[in-house]
Amino acid sequence: VKKNIVDAIKNYEELNFRTAGNHVVFEIPNALRWYMRRVGKIENANKKVLKEALEKTVKILTPIAPHFCEEMWQLLGNKEFVAMEKIESEKHDDSYEKGEELVQQVANDIEEIKKLVKGKMKKAIIFVADEWKFNAYKMKEEGKDGKIIIKEIVSRNKDSGKEIASFVLSLKETIPIVDKKDQQEILTDAKKFLTDSTGLEIEILYSAESKDRKAKSASPIKPGISLE
Repeated sequence: VKKNIVDAIKNYEELNFRTAGNHVVFEIPNALRWYMRRVGKIENANKKVLKEALEKTVKILTPIAPHFCEEMWQLLGNKEFVAMEKIESEKHDDSYEKGEELVQQVANDIEEIKKLVKGKMKKAIIFVADEWKFNAYKMKEEGKDGKIIIKEIVSRNKDSGKEIASFVLSLKETIPIVDKKDQQEILTDAKKFLTDSTGLEIEILYSAESKDRKAKSASPIKPGISLE
């Protein structure tokens, strides 16, 4: 929610009202729906956090839909006019957001795989990519040439030369990622949610711990997933 508020304010300042509206009308509700999915049911939601998020959403939407927002502001228990409230920029933690995006991606990927696999599956094994893939990815982010990346990574992983070259050459564009250790911790912390969400037992492994072909396909932006 905070990221979308920051983006909406930036677009308001640049007079991009349509884009600002998209952040408020579509992206923030999506974030709130994900929060509700994560906590399981309304009774588990942090009422204070939820009320604060809704109030900030109403304030940021006010320039576009003032009459509607005044009604919503009153329903949230406020007596003053929301049009008089100050809209302040928000600080947000990118690492937390990336972690939640990772969990959401894995949950969605498991559901998509379930649709393609015949028979009843009981377990999902999630593979976090090898360390050298994270190193190669970060070097690509830094703008290093592919040949230099391959040479440096192969020098430390001589048995994986062909795989390294293929992976590095496949990297066209990079996006911010969650590092290897954090991926493992985030997914481990989310095991109960993933089990409840997918109906499958969840196991988290590093790719090096398995010979499963899905372990080899794991990348820093997309963990490997095998159902059994």
